[in-house]
Amino acid sequence: MRIAFYAPMKSPASPRPSGDRKIARLFMSALSAGSFVPFLASEFRSWEGSGDIVAQKMIKNQGLAIAKKMIEQYKQMDTDQKPIAWFTYHLYHKSPDWIGPVVSEALGIPYFVAEASVSPKQRDGNWSEGYSESLKAIHQAARIFCINPKDISALQDTLGSDDNLVSIAPFLDQNPNLDSATKQLKNTLSRQYKLNPDQYWLLTVAMMREDSKLSSYQVLAKAVDKIQRKDWQLIIVGDGVAETLVKELFRNDFKRQVHFVGRKDAERIDQLMQAADLFVWPAVNEALGMVALEALSNGLPNLLGNAGGIQQIIEHEETGLLLENPESANAPDRFATAIDQLLSDPIRLAKMRTASLTKFANHHHLQIAADQIASHIKAVIKS
Repeated sequence: MRIAFYAPMKSPASPRPSGDRKIARLFMSALSAGSFVPFLASEFRSWEGSGDIVAQKMIKNQGLAIAKKMIEQYKQMDTDQKPIAWFTYHLYHKSPDWIGPVVSEALGIPYFVAEASVSPKQRDGNWSEGYSESLKAIHQAARIFCINPKDISALQDTLGSDDNLVSIAPFLDQNPNLDSATKQLKNTLSRQYKLNPDQYWLLTVAMMREDSKLSSYQVLAKAVDKIQRKDWQLIIVGDGVAETLVKELFRNDFKRQVHFVGRKDAERIDQLMQAADLFVWPAVNEALGMVALEALSNGLPNLLGNAGGIQQIIEHEETGLLLENPESANAPDRFATAIDQLLSDPIRLAKMRTASLTKFANHHHLQIAADQIASHIKAVIKS
């Protein structure tokens, strides 16, 4: 059963690192694990971020032209090659779906959406047409799969009920290379990156951009400067346009406890997470916190700011600690204190490591989401 998949904001086929692209690929994997055959219907990007109404009109016309051509192509296909459903990931006023609803209606197939969001204040703003189109798509959707609980209230208000809303816990596939020989792995990585294997390893994995990511780095830099213990190192994985600014934030690291290792692939990040002792990230204005889920899947305790959907991933005091108001003036002091407390209690960290692996296996494994999504899609198709 073939399902047309589309991500209007960012194509999952792009190699550029992005949390949105990663989640899109995970939804495709979940559809595959649910016995469907997802295929990328289009890489057309409908996102317009500056509020340029003329540009939005051009994007709309391009999208509708693609939809028209796509309908003609699908109608000429054999039945077993046609999509039985359409699945769109992440639509909102800045990246409405100009293709999926039109194609679905023309072919008479159900339309599904994951991670739709509504911002009522945009109704009369510079993205008003994108807002209206997103609302139409949301109303057309047979099911809306929500991985961020903060989207649900506005969706309920928009739809007038929650009958077609399906809450799904953020998910990842099981890491097949989970290494139980942590000490050996830590020794290997310490030689590669010139780290001290006898000290605690704090780990941060984040892109370096001039937005909320930079704000989080600012909090983190102030926090590590206030840590009382001396037996730690901070490993920072990531790069980006703000790399110079981020490194400047840690200019007072005279004891060279902060180590920038650049961008790494998923396998190496998993290894660093398995070898590290604590994942630290202020998460200022974080939307979902997929990196926290990656840490959870590797059994790495988290110290995070409580933002976005992170609280559905990290269970406070069980799999890590969540600190409120990470953007506040005293956040660096609170982060430093929490780091000192956790590093002073290795038994507590060990319990958090075990609890992290258990929570991931019981709530966040890809197959759990795949079964949930598949049951809803099959029910809609059957009806």
